[in-house]
Amino acid sequence: MLKRATGLGDTDIGQLYLSGGFGNYLDVHSPVRIGLIPPIGTERISYVGNAAADGGPRVLVSEAAQARAKAVARSARHVTLATYPGFQEILAEAVTVPGAAGAPVEAAS
Repeated sequence: MLKRATGLGDTDIGQLYLSGGFGNYLDVHSPVRIGLIPPIGTERISYVGNAAADGGPRVLVSEAAQARAKAVARSARHVTLATYPGFQEILAEAVTVPGAAGAPVEAAS
């Protein structure tokens, strides 16, 4: 979705950073398989841990870290997915519902 919103392709993504509990405990092959993150190769995917807890103090004590954070903030683009044109349709297409393709759905015991 974000690639579509920005017009970027897989080759345009130099590095993908995953953070927090999501990035820390993630087997990168799983979200690639379901299309959550692009198939750009594991060498371009980095885990950065708890970015807020680690980066906040760094920015407070380092002018270089402050400059980098400001540069990243200036280059960032906010995309509100919920109001992005076509988001609901794209989301609905991406959701896999068990049994939707005629496969039996097992009842919970």
